[in-house]
Amino acid sequence: MNVRSNKTWVAFDLGDHLFAGTTVRTEGAEYALHTAENDQEYRAAVRARLALSEKTGFPSLVTLRQTHSCLVLRVDGDNLSNYLADPLIEGDGLYTSLPGVLLGILTADCLPVFITDSEGSFAGIVHAGRAGVEKGIHLELARKVREDFGIAPFDLRVFVGPHIRACCYEVGPETAEGWSAKYVEEHEGRLYLKLERRVMDELADSGVPTEALRSCGYCTRCSEKPSFWSYRAGHRKERMLSFIGRAG
Repeated sequence: MNVRSNKTWVAFDLGDHLFAGTTVRTEGAEYALHTAENDQEYRAAVRARLALSEKTGFPSLVTLRQTHSCLVLRVDGDNLSNYLADPLIEGDGLYTSLPGVLLGILTADCLPVFITDSEGSFAGIVHAGRAGVEKGIHLELARKVREDFGIAPFDLRVFVGPHIRACCYEVGPETAEGWSAKYVEEHEGRLYLKLERRVMDELADSGVPTEALRSCGYCTRCSEKPSFWSYRAGHRKERMLSFIGRAG
């Protein structure tokens, strides 16, 4: 996996027709509209998003008000203007075959899961926290693209971006109890969840080739170069923006 970074984002090479990445921890560059507590913070986030669109060369950036749901939405020529007019439509996943549209989700420990196909004919991304993984939002996106585009799981390509990994994602026994033992690690009496492993296994079981399942390997809690915002580290308002789009 070819990973490149600059002062604004880490870029992931997902194919010739796609542009994808995750913003890094940068003071003053806030992209989350839903955490803004006043007009000043909201306008600052709008400016940061416009600057990112300009830097990436994608004029349209679509995001959602994320609710840890299993709701995956398609962006097309008929509804693009609706998403641009209202960046807080509820949902936790996006996909499109339109070129020139950047799809984004906001995270600060949850998994950004990028999904496309071998031809790069569509771009998709989901916000998969523990609740989203339990609801199968990653599988829902795979189901949607098969239904809408006729793309079978065998042709999908999946990449997991920066998130809190098993090294840092400690949970209580009441949380771990609902998970298979293969996705729970125990160290010195403490329990840690392996979110990515479950996502990868379930996608593989659905028919995605194991060689098409990849990860950047970064942990948002303990990675230092590059560094990311982490809710578990006390960053309650800040978010990274993970994005994917088809080149125009």
